[in-house]
Amino acid sequence: VQGRTVMFKYFVPVIVVLSLLPASAASADFSNALKGKEIKALISGNTAEGQRYKEGKGILSGIQQDVMFRTYFSPDNSLVEKSDGGAQSVGHVAAHGKWQLKKKALCITWSDALTDSGRMKCFKVIPKGDGAYGLYTKQGQLNRTWNRVRSGNPHNLE
Repeated sequence: VQGRTVMFKYFVPVIVVLSLLPASAASADFSNALKGKEIKALISGNTAEGQRYKEGKGILSGIQQDVMFRTYFSPDNSLVEKSDGGAQSVGHVAAHGKWQLKKKALCITWSDALTDSGRMKCFKVIPKGDGAYGLYTKQGQLNRTWNRVRSGNPHNLE
């Protein structure tokens, strides 16, 4: 009987507290997402530098890896990205595509990426502070982070 009392005394309050937490702590608050014209002013003719998140495969399954990248968003709505590896490119080979704005989201369609080629993916762009931005899926999952956006094409991405 005393064991049950101890269990209820400590276990039940923990369950109550956990039930009050949001369903996903990683979910984004879209209320401060940038509007289309703000996204365009931020990236058109500029380069985003940051990391995207990739799930490991095989023995690395369940381990998240950060892949560093640089993406130039041309004013003509084309883009080029070079990364330090990952799904969009191998090593330092560039991946190309198009960007557009739809319903307050940045949408990217890769034309020659190793994965997701020809498929449009859209992201909400949310300021994180200190010049950084998070790109979130419509489900609220963080896909990538722009640590900074630099003027022009300083890496001469082609």
